[in-house]
Amino acid sequence: RCPTASMRVAFLLTGLAAGQESCHAIDPSVSDAWCNANCNHSPPNCPPSLCSCAPAPSPGPSPGPSPGPSPGPSPGPSPSAGFKVTGPWYYIADGTTTNHSFASPPAWMQHTQNIVSLAFMDPQELPSGDSSVPEVFKTTAKTFQGMGQEVFFSIGGYAYSGRWGWLQDAGKSEAAGKVAAAMSKKYSVGIEIDYEGGSDPAGGLVAFVKGFRSVCPMGTCKLTMDLYGGPGGAGWQKTTVPQVIPSSGHVGEKFGDGNWMDYANVMVIDGQPVTTAITYWQQWVDTKVLNLNRAAFSLDAGFPGIGICDGTKNDGVDTALSWLAGHGAYGVMYWAVCPPAPGSPSTCGDWTPSCNDDAPGFQHLCTKAGTCKSQILV
Repeated sequence: RCPTASMRVAFLLTGLAAGQESCHAIDPSVSDAWCNANCNHSPPNCPPSLCSCAPAPSPGPSPGPSPGPSPGPSPGPSPSAGFKVTGPWYYIADGTTTNHSFASPPAWMQHTQNIVSLAFMDPQELPSGDSSVPEVFKTTAKTFQGMGQEVFFSIGGYAYSGRWGWLQDAGKSEAAGKVAAAMSKKYSVGIEIDYEGGSDPAGGLVAFVKGFRSVCPMGTCKLTMDLYGGPGGAGWQKTTVPQVIPSSGHVGEKFGDGNWMDYANVMVIDGQPVTTAITYWQQWVDTKVLNLNRAAFSLDAGFPGIGICDGTKNDGVDTALSWLAGHGAYGVMYWAVCPPAPGSPSTCGDWTPSCNDDAPGFQHLCTKAGTCKSQILV
C-alpha cells in the first residue's frame, strides 16, 4: 500500500459559560469533561444513562485583580474533539485470490473504532459485479455491522496500481460506478477508491462517480477516495480533487448536482512520525484544494517504532488530533491492521503483531477523539 471524515468539534470545557449546566458522569465509560462538553453542545448529546446535569451555580462577586505571571501562549484545540470517524484499514484479502483474516476480530476492535475499511478488492475484477467481492469481505462486513460500525470496501491499493484499465474509458468507468453502487446497496457498505496509478484519473473518476450516483445518490451510499499524504504525492491530485470532492459542506450533506464523492482519506506515508505527517497535512491547507471538513487523515497503525497501536505514541496522537481539530477534519484513519499469515506473524510489515491481543493506543485515540462506542455524537 502506498505511503498508505464534517467533524463538528465538541471541545472539552475548562469552564462553564453563563446558562450552561454542570454535568458529571454516572457511567464509567465517559468522563465529567465529556458530559460537560456534549450536554452543553448545540444540539446537545446527553444520554441520561451516561450523564447527570444541574444548573451551574451563580458566580460570586469578582475578586479584585491581583498581579501574576504573564500568560504563556494559548493552547491549541483539545485533542478530545468529537471526530466523526476513527478506524483502520483491515487488510484481509488480495482480491478474490487470497484471504487472510483473523479467525475472529480481536476484542479491542469492538470498541476502539466506529469505521473500518476492508482491504483490498482488485479493480480489474470490479466490472464482473458481485463475483469480485471477496467472500471474507461479505462475512467480515456483517461482523462489524453487527457491532454498530460503518464498513467500507476498499478497491485498489498499491499492489493493484496497474489494474485500472477501465478507468481510462469514460463509458466503462460509468458502468463500473453503477456496479460499485449496486454492491454498496446490497451489502450496506461504503465504497472506497484507492487509485495509486500514475496517469491522471480525472475523466474516469468523474464518470465513475456519475454512474455510482445514478444508482445510489448522495445521502444514500458513501463514496470516498484515497489521496497521497501531501498534494505533491501525485501530479494529478491538485486538479482532480476539486472535480470529485465537494469544496464546501460536510459529510452527509448533498452538494451541487449530487455527482460527487462524500470525502477523501489522506493516506499515511510509511515510516512517517506525527510531526512529519502534520507537515504534509499543512500542504493540503496551503494549496486549498481539499475541503478538510470532508477529509480523514491517517496515522501509522503499527509501523515498527512509529505505529500508535501499542500506546507508546499517545503524545503524538494528541498532537495530531489537536491539529486536525483546529482545521475541522472529519476524522482519523490508520494503516493497517494486518492479521497473521501462514508461516508469518503478519500479512504486512506495517503492523506490530504484539498488538494482536491488545492495542491500547487505539483505545487512547478513540477516547480522545470521542469515537469510542459510548462517545459518538449524533
